[in-house]
Amino acid sequence: MPEQIENAPSLPAHLQDLGILIVDDQADHLELMEEMLLSAGYQNVFTASDGQEALKVLKSDPGLGLVLLDLVMPGIDGYEVCRRIKQDTATQNICVIVVTGGAIQIEAALCQSFDAGATDFISKPLNRFDLLARSQAALTLYYEKEQNAIHERDLALREEKYRSLFESSIDAIFVLNPLDLLIKDLNPAAESLFGFKKNELIGRAFTSLCPKRAIPDEYKNVGMLSGGESLALETQKVTVSGEHLSVEIKFSGYRFQGESRIMAVASDISPRIQAVEDLKLSEERLALAVMDTGNGIWDWDIVTGEIYFSENWRRFLGLRKTEETNGMSVWEEHVHPAELERVIDSMRNHWKRDSVNFMEEHRLKNNSGNYRWVLSRGKAVWNAAGEVVRMAGSLTDITEKKLLEMQVVQMQKMEGLDRFGGGVAHDLNNMVMVVNSCCRFIEDAVPQHTGVSGYLEEIRRATDHSSSLVKQLMAFSRKSQIQLEYVFLNFELENLFQMVETVLGDGNELVIEFEENLPPILADHTMISQVLLNLAINGRDAMPDGGKFTLDTSLYHLEESLYFEDRQIAPGEYLRLSVSDNGVGMEESTVDQIFDPFFTTKISKEGHSGTGLGLSTVYGIMKQHNGWISVKSRPGIGTRFDLFFPVLNEPGNGSSKE
Repeated sequence: MPEQIENAPSLPAHLQDLGILIVDDQADHLELMEEMLLSAGYQNVFTASDGQEALKVLKSDPGLGLVLLDLVMPGIDGYEVCRRIKQDTATQNICVIVVTGGAIQIEAALCQSFDAGATDFISKPLNRFDLLARSQAALTLYYEKEQNAIHERDLALREEKYRSLFESSIDAIFVLNPLDLLIKDLNPAAESLFGFKKNELIGRAFTSLCPKRAIPDEYKNVGMLSGGESLALETQKVTVSGEHLSVEIKFSGYRFQGESRIMAVASDISPRIQAVEDLKLSEERLALAVMDTGNGIWDWDIVTGEIYFSENWRRFLGLRKTEETNGMSVWEEHVHPAELERVIDSMRNHWKRDSVNFMEEHRLKNNSGNYRWVLSRGKAVWNAAGEVVRMAGSLTDITEKKLLEMQVVQMQKMEGLDRFGGGVAHDLNNMVMVVNSCCRFIEDAVPQHTGVSGYLEEIRRATDHSSSLVKQLMAFSRKSQIQLEYVFLNFELENLFQMVETVLGDGNELVIEFEENLPPILADHTMISQVLLNLAINGRDAMPDGGKFTLDTSLYHLEESLYFEDRQIAPGEYLRLSVSDNGVGMEESTVDQIFDPFFTTKISKEGHSGTGLGLSTVYGIMKQHNGWISVKSRPGIGTRFDLFFPVLNEPGNGSSKE
């Protein structure tokens, strides 16, 4: 017995409160089983000495989940008690374990017990472990039955509520099969809206209600909606009389009794469509004054915050027609951060009547995430209390004008720098030649003089560095001689890998992503090497803690012509060399200046700065190759330079060769 107690199954908490009824006409058997169950942790154990008493206990509904039932008893025997338990809907889920012994035929009793509805059968004398294990199993079965019954009742209640809402809804509701959109059910409102009887539509495809050859493409996605997903569309439907009806349909995916379903809720939007048409007509009249897509109007209700934009500018900003838009949010989200404070201050100054009108040139982000230059103009309306309540105005896209102005300024600046750089290079080169000549004179005058040779070496080192600066200045000012040859860029770059890896150092990784079978270009081998060297040095300095330096070549198709300095780059095929790092990156204000000669952000530990000629040299080399260069950079993300060379198989690329 001690071993059986030790190995008895542990009792789960959710079974402890379930009631157990022991029915036996022998008092010692009752006491023994009751003691076993109580010691195992069962809280509610009841007893009855005969069948009649057992039925009374069952009728009092003490929350029983198990009856341990003796067969041979005076009056009503165990078989009859078991049958009555199973016949009563209030007790039919209660498990019955027959516990019997004595002078009975076990096989016959076993068959009769199960016929009466018993769950299990235990022969006396009792084994404590066996009794507890079977009792726990029976109570687990009862608990699961009860949970299922609760779930079924809850499901039936929800189905009843759903059916009530479904039948009483004023919206037309259809239940569709996801695979073929066949109509499985519809409510009275759907019958009323379309004029069909329920039995006329069940089994038909929902698309059969669409006008011929007017089934929207969105229907292809309806059957793929899963639980929680939805799709809304406005379309036309045909009534039983053939009338075309404008409706808005909201499709939702859901599951019912393990099966996928689509619910389609249709609403008549004909009045709304008419109102939209009236509004559209009004807008068309207004649009006559705003014919150019580069112009638009806006009207801001400052009290509610809602702002209206003409259609072309809603598209420009990426705002949906049905989207409620807050005026201040629009400015804050779309005006360039560097100019936002100025624009808002100018607007508020006008509200205070410090200016007659609001007028600002600034950048505005379009639906592609790019910034365009616009001229914003507006005028406020004040109420009797002097509070601004409304403001209306116009927007004009002035990007082309602004870019042209900046190109003119940049061209003038670079032309001046070209002349300056050429003049400095010429004078500096003359001085370097004089210094080198003097060094040779000194060597000839005092040969092998140890006291002088050290100084001469320092002078040569300084003149070599000066010569390097001269070459960079001449490359920038396009005064150096260019040797154009047929070059396959991938092959040319492969020969420079060792140089790039040496420049990058051990802490950085060189990544190669070359497109194969690229056409040749006309290029100067030495200048290509100089470009890659300068960009590699910049990449290394931008990754003080190590990182990835990537070389990527590909074929690029230019869709529209663009200006690079004083040249117009024609549309066509170009070879693109992308040089990128995942280093510290740069602010926009820095990017705007990186190609300016003598501009540098490099400061050594000793406080010495760079020459500021590396990127301006790259810029000048790209001009000499009739190509162009662009740069993108984000702080903390990295920098990417894109260099574009005309390919030989495309006529008319760039201007004449220099």
